[in-house]
Amino acid sequence: IIIAADASKILGLAKPIAWKACDNLYFEVEQNILKKPIIGLVADPEALINNIFYTTSISNNNTSKAQVLSVTIVKNHNLDEADLINQVETELKSNCGIITKRFIKRYTIKKALPDLEHVDYSGNDAKFKFSDSIYLAGDTQLNGSLNAAMTSGETVAKLIAEHFK
Repeated sequence: IIIAADASKILGLAKPIAWKACDNLYFEVEQNILKKPIIGLVADPEALINNIFYTTSISNNNTSKAQVLSVTIVKNHNLDEADLINQVETELKSNCGIITKRFIKRYTIKKALPDLEHVDYSGNDAKFKFSDSIYLAGDTQLNGSLNAAMTSGETVAKLIAEHFK
C-alpha cells in the first residue's frame, strides 16, 4: 500500500500535519506577457501575489479565445473577495504590466501545502517505509512542493521494486 497523502490520522501518528492555505484567482487578460508555459514569480516582498501562470499557455480543454491567467496568493490576508480582487488587479498592473479584462473565479485551497517543521530534499529509505507492506509518499514526507511529491513517489517505487526483486 502506498499512501501519498496526509497519513497522520490513518497511521495514528501523534501530531497531525498542519497545512498552508492559498487563494487562486483566475482572470481574463489582454495578452500573455510570458510567452512560454512557465510560472512567473513575483519577487516583491510587499506584494500579495506570489506567482502567475497563463493556463492558456498549455494544451488543455479550455475553449476560451482569451488569455486566462491564474494568480496564486500564499500570504495570509483578511481581505474580502472584492478587496482581494482589487488588490490583485492593482498588483498585476504595477508589478507585471498586466491589465485584466474580467475576473473569472476564485478558489481558496485550505490544504495547499504541508507546513512542515523539518524539511528534507531526498530523505532516507526509513522515511518512506512504514512497514513491510505500507509505504509513505507525497510532499508531506519531504517538503511542500511538487518536486518533493515526485521525488518521494520515485523513491517509494524503487523501494518496492527492490523488495520484489
